[in-house]
Amino acid sequence: MTGLKIEGVVFDVDGVLFDTERLTQQTWLAVSREMGWPQVGEAYLEFVGQNRADIFQKMEDLFGAEFPKDAFMAACSARSQARMETEGVPMKPGVGEVLELLRSRGVPTALATSTGRPRTERRMEMTGLGPCFSAIITGDQVAHSKPDPEIYLMACRALGTTPERTVAVEDSRNGILSASRAGMRVAMVPDLLPPTPELEPLLWGRFDSLLQFMQLTLDMKVRSLSSGMAAKLKIAATLARNADICMLDEPLNGIDLVGRDQIIQSILRAANPNATILISSHLFDELEPIVDHIVMMANGSLILEGELEEIRTRYGKSISDLYREYFSGTAASPLFPNNTNQPTV
Repeated sequence: MTGLKIEGVVFDVDGVLFDTERLTQQTWLAVSREMGWPQVGEAYLEFVGQNRADIFQKMEDLFGAEFPKDAFMAACSARSQARMETEGVPMKPGVGEVLELLRSRGVPTALATSTGRPRTERRMEMTGLGPCFSAIITGDQVAHSKPDPEIYLMACRALGTTPERTVAVEDSRNGILSASRAGMRVAMVPDLLPPTPELEPLLWGRFDSLLQFMQLTLDMKVRSLSSGMAAKLKIAATLARNADICMLDEPLNGIDLVGRDQIIQSILRAANPNATILISSHLFDELEPIVDHIVMMANGSLILEGELEEIRTRYGKSISDLYREYFSGTAASPLFPNNTNQPTV
């Protein structure tokens, strides 16, 4: 696996970069039941990876010409988009880290998605990922959708790479067949469905997450990375576990100002919105904008604790100012009457 010189990487979107397949499946199930066609939603997995024209043809083949496919798809699209506009586009853990590593190594990237261009461009706009890709190939640009190889061959031409030295990152049967028929190396990151015996021989590699793909496929040694990149990798790997509680000890130590901002963005992107993240740090300036609760300690003793906004309102100062006031050794401070800290000389 590590002996291949990679000329480019082409990503599928839904189920690979964005955690949207589950959202779409939920929408199909709900709308199909409301319309009195529950069997349509139950067959969702058979349509994954296909463009609109092929989905319509398959719907007619499976459910007959009387199924109101235009109304169904319009309702599903509107409901899914409304939810993403409200809640944001859910990204898979490690997306930013993988794309940054590829960029730093000069490996061009492209998208090959069965979704139409307007929706794809809107998602790129919402997530800020558009500039990461040299080419974006959408389902409305090809005559035949996945599992036909057309979309992946078009992506390779756009990148100027040979299919044999280009990796396709996919999650679905249709996508894997499409990339394999194009002659590409296929890396599967399973989403809704595991690989089947039919697909296993077609895979160059199977990875549990984009982070594992980054570590193994790109022959990456952590010790060769910059301190900022290594820190982001560790944080993303930790948060990718989707634990209820995550603890990060001094995640910004030894990182330059630009790297600190990138790490903070990595935390915000990768974190499970329902998880509790405990961050131990003395760098209040950088972390104050993203935390909800603060606990300040010195010499094993609790100095200050409470909700961030409540503390700032109560004292009329930022947490950073309170931190400096205490650790400057200002014994006369009314906020810390028992302060025995002395300025360090």
